Amino acid sequence: MLRAAIGQLYLPVGDIAGNRDRIGATMAWAEEIEADVLVLPELAITGYPPEDLLHASAFVDENLAALGELAAQAGDCVSIVGFVDPVAVPPSLDSTPRTLANAVAILYRGRVRGRYRKVLLPNYGVFDERRYFEPGARIGGTWTIAGAEVGIVICEDIWRPDIPDAQAADGAQVLLAANASPYHQGKAAEREATITDVARRCGTPVVYAANVGGQDDVVFDGGSQVADAAGRIVARAPSFVESCFAVDLTFARDRPPPRRATFVCRPSARPKEVTPDPPPLVDPPGALEEVYRAIVLSLADFVRRHGYDLALIGLSGGVDSALVAALATDALGPERVWGVCMPGPPTPPEAITDAAELARRLGIRFESVDVTEPYKALGKAADAHFTGGDVVAANEGLLPRTRGALLLDLADRFTGVVLPTANKTEVAVGFATPFGDLAGSFAPLGDVPKTLVYELCRWRNSVDGRQFGWASGVEVIPEAIVGKAPSAERTSARPDRDLPASYPVVDAIIEQFVELARSPDEIVDAGFDRAVVQRVLDLVERNEPTRRQAPPSVKVTAKAFGRDRRVPLTHGFRPRITPPGDHRPDPGHAPDLDTVLEG
Repeated sequence: MLRAAIGQLYLPVGDIAGNRDRIGATMAWAEEIEADVLVLPELAITGYPPEDLLHASAFVDENLAALGELAAQAGDCVSIVGFVDPVAVPPSLDSTPRTLANAVAILYRGRVRGRYRKVLLPNYGVFDERRYFEPGARIGGTWTIAGAEVGIVICEDIWRPDIPDAQAADGAQVLLAANASPYHQGKAAEREATITDVARRCGTPVVYAANVGGQDDVVFDGGSQVADAAGRIVARAPSFVESCFAVDLTFARDRPPPRRATFVCRPSARPKEVTPDPPPLVDPPGALEEVYRAIVLSLADFVRRHGYDLALIGLSGGVDSALVAALATDALGPERVWGVCMPGPPTPPEAITDAAELARRLGIRFESVDVTEPYKALGKAADAHFTGGDVVAANEGLLPRTRGALLLDLADRFTGVVLPTANKTEVAVGFATPFGDLAGSFAPLGDVPKTLVYELCRWRNSVDGRQFGWASGVEVIPEAIVGKAPSAERTSARPDRDLPASYPVVDAIIEQFVELARSPDEIVDAGFDRAVVQRVLDLVERNEPTRRQAPPSVKVTAKAFGRDRRVPLTHGFRPRITPPGDHRPDPGHAPDLDTVLEG
C-alpha cells in the first residue's frame, strides 16, 4: 500500500516566500497523516506561469533558495515539489539568459534526492514554455518510494502516451502527476478522460495534483483526482477551492523487475498509526456553474492581489452589466461593489428603474448620475473647432466614453477598479467602445459570448447566493433585465453598424471561426448564410486594434482573444468564401510544392 497525499493549493505567481510557506505547511500536514508521498502542483514554488520573470536571475535564485529550505524541512514523507531548475549557468548572467527546465524535486529527510524535468513543453494557446525551458530527456525509469515503483510526470507529459507508457513499461506501479492546467469549458471532462485512460492503459493508479486560483487571463480550477489501476476515479477534489487529502493505494505486485535504472528514495513502507480523513469524491460542477465559478474566482483573486478596495460597474439596465454586478458581488461581497447608472440622451426611464432594482436585490450601493451635460459639452467643444466628419459615429462613441471617464475618476478617488461590461461577441465584432464599455482593468465577460451571458444569468437566478458567502435568495437579476431585447443605444441612422444576424447565429459563426479554426467555406457548408458569414468574419478581422486595447479577461472558452489567439495587429489577409462555381481547394491538403514550382 502507498499512502499518497495531494496538495491542491493556491500558489500565486512570484510569491515565492508565500508559496514556500504554503508548501511547507502542507508538507507538515502530510507528515502528520503519515503519507508516504506528497504531490504538489507544477512549478509550485514560483507559481504558473512565471513568464518573463524567468529572465531575472534573482527570481530563479530565490526559487532555488526556497527549494533548499523546503528540502531541509522534509521528513519521512517524500515530497514532489515543482520548481525552476537551472540546467546550465552561462559565463555571464548579465548578457545571457540561463538555460532552465520546468522540473520537480524529490525531497526526503533533509535533502533533494533527485529531480524530474518536464519533457513535453506545450507551445500552443496560452502556453509558451519553449520560450523559457529546455525539455528534459528522461522519459522512463522509476523511483522507489515506500516499496513501490513510482513514475513521475509533469502536466503535458501525461497528455500523450509516450511518457506514461514508457514508465509503466519500466516497472512503474503508480504514476504521480504534478500539474498546472488552465480552465476552459469542458476541460475538466477532457482531463478526467485522459487520467482514466492512462490508468487503464498502463494498469497503474494515477495521482493527479492540480493547482487552483486566478492568474491574469487564465484560471486554474483544481479538481485534483486519483484513478485506480482499472481507471475508476476513487478521489476527486472540489473545483475552484483549495483541498488537501490522502488516498491509500494498492498496486500490482506481479510486475516484472524494472528495466531501467531505479532511483531509491525510500526503500520500504513504514507502519501506519494514523487514519486520515476519507478522500473526497466530489461531483464536478455543471457546465454553467463551472463557467460562473471560474469568473468569480478569477475576479476575486485579481482584485485582492492588486489591493483594490472596491469594484465599480456602470449599470445600464441591460443584461451584461447585470451579470458583471452579480459576479462582482459573489466574488467580493456586496459591500465592496458600487453600481453607477449613467443615463444620457437616449436612455429610457425603465433602464434606470431596472438598474436600481438589480442593485437593491444584490445589496450593493447604487447611484444614478446623469451624464447628459458633460456628454453634450464634449460634443460642443469638438463642434466649435472642427466641422465635417462622421458626427453620428463620433456621438455613438462619445456617450460610452463619457461614462467611462466618470467611472475611472471614481476609481481613482476610492482605490477602486472599474469592471468593463463588454462581452466576447461585442469585442469580436467591434461593438465595444475603447475607453467606454471597455474602460477598466479586468473584463469579466471578455471571453463570454452574448448567448452564454443570458444562460449564466438564468443559472445564477436559479441558485441561492449563500453558497458564495453572502445572504441572498434566488432571482437576483430581475426578469425585466434578462428578458429585455439587447440594445447598445445605437442610432438607427447607421444600419451598417447593426449586428449581421441574431446573437445565437453570430456567436455560432464566431465559435466556428475563432475557437474551431474553420475556414469560411466550411462555415458556409455547416449551414450558415454566405453573406452573414462574410460580414461577421470581416468584422472580426477588422477589429483587432480594438481588441488590443481591451483589458484582460479570464479565459473560459476553448480559444479566447489575446495570447490564446495571436494574429498581427495590422495585416492584409482576409478570409474569403469561395464564389459559387469556382474551384474550392481541399482544406485538408496543402498544394504540392513541386507542382507550385513547376507551375
